[in-house]
Amino acid sequence: MAELSIFYCEEAFGFLESCSMEDESYFAALIRMYGRSLEFVSSLPAAERGTYHERLDKLRSRRSHVGWGVQDELNSLWYAAALDEQQSE
Repeated sequence: MAELSIFYCEEAFGFLESCSMEDESYFAALIRMYGRSLEFVSSLPAAERGTYHERLDKLRSRRSHVGWGVQDELNSLWYAAALDEQQSE
């Protein structure tokens, strides 16, 4: 599920970057799926988190092209999940 949910987020960001859409419900769905992705990755054994961790972090850097507070929400979810601490386990 981690792979599928992260892929969804990557494709959703790609769509936003290509068409500059501004739809609050689309942004909300993207934020929810990013949160779910973090949950899936957090539940994996530490040895399996690396690649997913990197992909989720890269998604946070892509959010600057999106408005409506998406950047703040993704950062809040990222830090709440504490993946940086989990990565060093």
